[in-house]
Amino acid sequence: MLKKSILPNKLLTIIHSAVCVAIMLAIVIMSFGTIFTAKIEPNGDIQETFDSVVNSLGDGETVVMPTEIEISMPFLIKSVSSLGEIVSSAMKTFNDVTEAKDNLDQATENIESDPLNADEAVDDINENLDTIENSTNAFAESLHNENFVGLVSLIVFIVSAFGESFILGIVYFAMIVFVVTLPIVASINFVIATISLFVNIVNVGRGHSTVSKTYGNVFAMFPMLWIMKIIAPNVTFAPAVTGMIVLMIIGFVLGIVMSRLKAYGGVQFRYINVIQGVSVASLVGYFLFMIGLEKMGLFDRIWRTLGGSASFSSLVLPALLVVMLIVFLMIACKHVRKIACRLSVMMKVSKAKENKPLGFAKDSYTASAVIPLIAALIIVALMSLDIKLDLGDGENMFIMFCVGVGIMLASEITMKVLKKTVCHGITPEDVNAVLSGCPDAITEETAEEIVEEATEETAEEVVEEATEETAEEVVEEATEETAEEVVEEATEEIAKEMADN
Repeated sequence: MLKKSILPNKLLTIIHSAVCVAIMLAIVIMSFGTIFTAKIEPNGDIQETFDSVVNSLGDGETVVMPTEIEISMPFLIKSVSSLGEIVSSAMKTFNDVTEAKDNLDQATENIESDPLNADEAVDDINENLDTIENSTNAFAESLHNENFVGLVSLIVFIVSAFGESFILGIVYFAMIVFVVTLPIVASINFVIATISLFVNIVNVGRGHSTVSKTYGNVFAMFPMLWIMKIIAPNVTFAPAVTGMIVLMIIGFVLGIVMSRLKAYGGVQFRYINVIQGVSVASLVGYFLFMIGLEKMGLFDRIWRTLGGSASFSSLVLPALLVVMLIVFLMIACKHVRKIACRLSVMMKVSKAKENKPLGFAKDSYTASAVIPLIAALIIVALMSLDIKLDLGDGENMFIMFCVGVGIMLASEITMKVLKKTVCHGITPEDVNAVLSGCPDAITEETAEEIVEEATEETAEEVVEEATEETAEEVVEEATEETAEEVVEEATEEIAKEMADN
């Protein structure tokens, strides 16, 4: 039975693209809120560093170092801008102190030259001392400003992380950079998607391709944040992050639903079944990979192991491998973006080049599926080196991690095989039509035309076959009858001649 589209395919694609743009707008707004909370575990050195910066001046009133800091882009902007206020206050205090010192020197000279007027000079000295004290207290108050306290606490947090492990410090710093990067990336991609949606309102496929690409760019930031959270244990995601992830998932789910509501040609329908079936398997593999990585407590064990190593030389190779491991895990985040976009049919289509035939769009990702395999091999290498990384009770989770790696790699290989076998005869135009959200729709009218043409062709074949069969029978019967008559007449003539003789 031929499938009919509930709504025109292009209309379904426009609706999906518009919803994705709306989701990106919501993420832009939410990305300016708190992204994560950093937990500070105060000790003697940390508290001493904080007090030496914040509580070194003033009238004895001290500020308690916070144990948690909510990190957001507005917080970082305010914290950095507070440095300007500190500098301004420091310059004013310096000028006041310099001026007061000059006045004190002058008052001292006046006392020495005219002891009878010492009372007036002493009053000047006291006034200058009050000025110095007021300026110092004003500077101390600026140091106690909430924004500056937050900045100092954040710096202390990062410095303490570097003290625990240089690599861990780099990761925490990268998370702070991420807080600034997320709103910028989300805003730029939202603007591009919005422009493309309206400019390509007629060329729906091109608009959908651009919206899909920008949507994927924003989504790729969140798996990366998950990796950072696994590596850096002393942070907690804000509820806004969960909300943004849920919104991104809604966009992908809507893409899946819309793709199943559309009508396809025969080979196109087989093709979308292949890419979505393979993507589901690959997505399952990725979640096994990530859950195994998180539950095995790998990086907690790595930081403890590296911290307990005796010699510097024994740290060099393991530290290099850990850096490579983190880099490959970050790169692996791009793989889940590709899988999610393929599952929801939100992929970049190929473009025709001048004097060249249209090529197939990229729909299999074997190369990026190999990256998690390299990460697994690095973990095995860390377990084999002199530091003897011990996973302890996390070995079962490591097995799950490896199973996920295998599923992802096998899925991409299967994609290549099924495209050649199940989708035999598919053209680049068919692939582009499916991936752009504008397949060759089979409407009710088209279905009736196909059935009518098939009926007419069948009728013509039946008539033609019947005519041929009838003609053959007529000729055969005529031939048989003619032969019988000729033989009968010849026999009668011979009999008459014999009778006459």
